[in-house]
Amino acid sequence: MPPDEDQHLHGEFHAAPGTWTDLVRAHAGVIPAYPGDGVVAVARVPPPPKFTPDADADSQVRTLAHAHAAAVAHRYGLHRRAPTPRGKDRDAVVACAMALADVGWPPMAWCAFMLDEWRNWTDHDATMTKVRGKPAQFSWVCRHEQVAERRGKYLAQAALYEGGQLVLGDVHRNLLRVWSRMKHDLLRSAPQDLRAVQEVVHRAFPGDQYEVLVQRAQSEARQLQEIIARRVAKGAYLWG
Repeated sequence: MPPDEDQHLHGEFHAAPGTWTDLVRAHAGVIPAYPGDGVVAVARVPPPPKFTPDADADSQVRTLAHAHAAAVAHRYGLHRRAPTPRGKDRDAVVACAMALADVGWPPMAWCAFMLDEWRNWTDHDATMTKVRGKPAQFSWVCRHEQVAERRGKYLAQAALYEGGQLVLGDVHRNLLRVWSRMKHDLLRSAPQDLRAVQEVVHRAFPGDQYEVLVQRAQSEARQLQEIIARRVAKGAYLWG
């Protein structure tokens, strides 16, 4: 859930502890609820898919190849056809896929992680200037022994590659800003009666503006969720 924006908007203002809770309790039903995830179901990017237990070798190879191509497109802006390894190269990819399946790491996450490892290596190693700025080859990313060798480092950063993010639309962001401004104005003015509270609330949300914005934000979130689902289905890289 997005953090409350009061400090971002007005970092110089500090309300006394308990003031806001007391104000909301005294005027329940007048002060609109914080429009976070409990009010507007925020669109979410799901964690990247893992290998399914029944995946055969051909499926594993295709999945890793598409994951590598998607990660390269995201990291380098290069849109390439997914590689089609054969012979010993294919066997190496299958071995990598089996190793990833054993530890439960998503192929998308592994490919992005390895591309970042490659970039860090080539950016700082003076002997790698010829390949600096170029993405790691599929064969290097799929060296199965690296799954064990880089286990500790991957696990330390797994949240960057496996975590699903929240995606807020413009309507929801604006709603959060207006609500945070209203909260700030209420705390700063310290209204003593219902009429004074209503004036501040209505200045931020005249008429049924709060309900209208909530409905628009909910519709926006559903559309974003549909877009995310379509992009994931097409194999796009949407993570860290």
